[in-house]
Amino acid sequence: MRSPGALPLFLTLAYAALEYGRPQDAIPGLEYARLSLLVSGLLGICVFQWSRRVPWFHAQLALYALILALMSAWVPFATNNFWAFKTTWVLIQTYLFTVALATFVDSETRLRQFSLLWVASGLFQAIWGTLHGGRGTGYFQGDENDFALSMCMILPFTLLPWSHLERVWQKGLCALSAVACVVGVVVSNSRGGFVGLLATAGLMVLLHPQRVRFAAIGASAATLLAVLAGPSYWQEMRTIFDEGGTRADRVHLWGIAWKAYLDNPLIGVGPGNINWVIGEYEDFEPGSKSHNGRAVHSLYLTVIAEMGTVGALLFLALLLANARDLRAVIRTRGQARAPALDGYARAVACSIGAYLACGAFLSVLWYPHLYFLTGLTVALARTSRAGRAEPAPAALASAPDTALRAAGA
Repeated sequence: MRSPGALPLFLTLAYAALEYGRPQDAIPGLEYARLSLLVSGLLGICVFQWSRRVPWFHAQLALYALILALMSAWVPFATNNFWAFKTTWVLIQTYLFTVALATFVDSETRLRQFSLLWVASGLFQAIWGTLHGGRGTGYFQGDENDFALSMCMILPFTLLPWSHLERVWQKGLCALSAVACVVGVVVSNSRGGFVGLLATAGLMVLLHPQRVRFAAIGASAATLLAVLAGPSYWQEMRTIFDEGGTRADRVHLWGIAWKAYLDNPLIGVGPGNINWVIGEYEDFEPGSKSHNGRAVHSLYLTVIAEMGTVGALLFLALLLANARDLRAVIRTRGQARAPALDGYARAVACSIGAYLACGAFLSVLWYPHLYFLTGLTVALARTSRAGRAEPAPAALASAPDTALRAAGA
């Protein structure tokens, strides 16, 4: 079957830039153009046109479809039908992007292009957030904690594929973005972001092929960060262990989410609906405040409360399928057919780790992060299996032929 060509890839890149770079939130008036909706519509046409190339039954895409089926079934019965529908609709759009990513990013060159675009989007958000008090342009970038999560997730893509970058400008972009992402986390003053940064750095050291040298560089960077961040930042980070305040609120909300799960252990209370049933589990006293309508600030408590045991098992299966595919790609390291995919696979693994670490304190279940990384994982696995890595440099490629000709001579 012939190649889909440049248009599907362009639309996939454009959607990612709109989702993570979010220029429509930064440029006045651009939000009225509804560019995301336009691009997703065109992307849907491309997916339909090339449906025979789509890996519909790849484990992750099949699991994603089952998650959407469970969410859709909840819409008529949820306490807040509007939020159940809205949450499901957003995940359907994200599913389209995930499918496009898994289908059209089908070579090492395209993986590099996509990775560099995501890094560039992260650089834009990092600069914007640094100049705006640790907040990105909007949506899941608009809160300090969510912004810090994005910075932690992008950081591995700036460093782990480094040795496979071909041009000076590519390495310059990644180096600048790495610094900007760390600065962004610090400026956000997010305690969850700090935990995520520690987890991301640890995973990057653990998964780097030259971990000793990378750890030494990381230790030097950490020392510099400790000096430049200033005492006020470290004082704020020490409050992670303080009782009361936001910590007490979160523990209270976690307890409510757990009770909601125990009352609805099979399929939960419905997507986007834990916020709307909190009031049913609160006992009000004079002068107390209601938490109804608030997020529960935990990826894990959100999934079990809203999707129950069935949904939680589907998400766990999705994570395990990603881990299996990434492990398979990484194990091909050193083989001529996949020399560069290893770095991208390690970056995806670290990025998922950052998502899971920060997600312990954030309601990020319905953000596009995990599903974007899932699509990238499927793209890596399919590219590795098809052997669509870049050809060896001309000098190396011609060496065996030269040797044979010399022997024949």
